[in-house]
Amino acid sequence: MEYHDLLMKMGIGSAHPGGYRATLRLLNHFFPEGDAKILELGCGTGRSACELARRGYEVTGVDIRPEMIEKGKRRAAQEKVTVHFLVADAYHPPFPSEAFDIIFIESLTVFLDVEEIISRYAELLRPNGMIFDREMMAKEDLPEPLFDEISRFYGIGFLPTPELWKKLFLQKGFSDVTLWDLQTVAEELENPAYEEADLNQMVDED
Repeated sequence: MEYHDLLMKMGIGSAHPGGYRATLRLLNHFFPEGDAKILELGCGTGRSACELARRGYEVTGVDIRPEMIEKGKRRAAQEKVTVHFLVADAYHPPFPSEAFDIIFIESLTVFLDVEEIISRYAELLRPNGMIFDREMMAKEDLPEPLFDEISRFYGIGFLPTPELWKKLFLQKGFSDVTLWDLQTVAEELENPAYEEADLNQMVDED
């Protein structure tokens, strides 16, 4: 079973670096207060989108998989929050340029054509907008056999180092690019609070 098919079937809502605890740290420490208009691309089952809505933001969640969007709608109903969910391709979401104050992404960019999708992020943001993107990265260039194994499992074409991630965003016109919360996988898994229980996880029965 392909990696993203497994996430969809299991209804996993936080399969990104650091898990849901890292999402909460990011929101608590870096997100601005107010009524910002937020787009989450690759929203999956909507766990983070619903948390953003609970905090008072106007949230749109986009995913290419209809099954994920359906689970997101059910989650929002259970949590009694309002999120505008829709099925769309991240490369061509149905929004005009400069439509959002914040773009929020958790483990999506690395699976796509990185240069093309970062350009799309820039088009969708309003002047002085912000992007928050949690992604896998390699601490250093990986030996080819190790990268091949990671590539086969996740279905990714390359795994940037922190320095390369920063360079890619700067090249597309982003400024003040900050790398935050860099941890190895081993360091993350040693943390007993790695994951927060998802009380609204929806596992397919078949």
